[in-house]
Amino acid sequence: MTDARKQKLIYNALKEVYVDGAYCGIALDRTLREIGDDKDKAYVTALFYDVLDRDVKLSYYINYLCDKKPKTAVAIIIKMGMCLIIGGTPAYAAVGGAVELAKAVGKRDSAGFINAVLRKYASADIPLPKEEAAKLSVESSTPLWITREAIDNFGLSKASEILLAPSVKKTHVRPNLRRMSYDDFYAKCGKVDKTDYGALMSAKEISRLNKGEYAIMSLSSAIAVNYYRAGLAAKGKILDVCAAPGGKSVYLSELGDYDITACDIHPHRVGLIDAYGASMGAKIKTAVNDGTVYREEWKDAFDGVICDVPCSGIGVRSDKPDVFLNRKEEDIAAIIGIQRKILAVSARYVKRGGTLFYSTCTILKSENDEVAKDFVASNPDFEVLPLKTGSYSSDEDGFLRLLPDGKGTEGFFVAAFKRKE
Repeated sequence: MTDARKQKLIYNALKEVYVDGAYCGIALDRTLREIGDDKDKAYVTALFYDVLDRDVKLSYYINYLCDKKPKTAVAIIIKMGMCLIIGGTPAYAAVGGAVELAKAVGKRDSAGFINAVLRKYASADIPLPKEEAAKLSVESSTPLWITREAIDNFGLSKASEILLAPSVKKTHVRPNLRRMSYDDFYAKCGKVDKTDYGALMSAKEISRLNKGEYAIMSLSSAIAVNYYRAGLAAKGKILDVCAAPGGKSVYLSELGDYDITACDIHPHRVGLIDAYGASMGAKIKTAVNDGTVYREEWKDAFDGVICDVPCSGIGVRSDKPDVFLNRKEEDIAAIIGIQRKILAVSARYVKRGGTLFYSTCTILKSENDEVAKDFVASNPDFEVLPLKTGSYSSDEDGFLRLLPDGKGTEGFFVAAFKRKE
């Protein structure tokens, strides 16, 4: 495939994300179907994600270099050119390719502007902002409002460590414990980067496994499920309130003798749970259910209730870099309202002596600690249950807090609450 063709495919996929609001994974998957060569797929994937990962920084560069903000379609081409220059492509080649791309996608009138901006960028020494939060925002390519909240939550030093942690390049894989033990899994994988619950693997390493023997599951999600398991008996009746696409329910079903009901508000997403469970050999029930609406038939019916709630998703930028494009500060209050409602409703489904779990994939304490602490304050028949799984344990507040570390974990939070007898 020619370089020009690859550039156009990348541009079209990015336009779907920036202009149409498509999820990056869906846009990229659709694009990769048009490519046969693995090397071409790798190139397209790398540059596509590079632009999204660096979006805040690239936007800062463009604003610094341009008197007038370019339209989104033109900005995408400039950002692609900047990423190529950052990655070591000679400036003349990156600039020339960007100009040709502009012509190919109907932006011929902007070709001269794109040429000038990229040439200026290639030779410019662009200073970082002086204010600490703004500087960290650009350095880490994180929206300023998230950067400020991270600093408020963790202090500048820790926030910098979290936001500047490199993305994990390999994929976390766990064995399907119904079909393969950990020992057999590691023996078949060979020399891989082992974790407590699987391994970080390249696409080539994953290809050694057979379909159905393994599951793609982030390390943080795998840790979370084992944390749930640590707060449960070996058997029991479990409700997973926000389960789609089913990864956590299916994994938990492999870890104990559980009667699991997995739910989602949307029927098509319940269908995803059914399909995934069938592919993994799991026997779990499913139900269409709105987690914010109480169901009397479920009152005091479950030994464990899992609320893996909708959240800002800020902890998983390495998997979903478009989260920073789509999430706005004003969204958070509404999200927290939904989280509190789901938790309050779900608490009524827990048997006495049972356990309620609250989890998110965000680092923000407003969605994590504050929601968990307010729940306990408002529900005196529940108490925080500190737990440990593998090398991971709850903090001084009794919560499991995982942070991006560049070594495998992403931002994740779990609180366990025991209902008093």
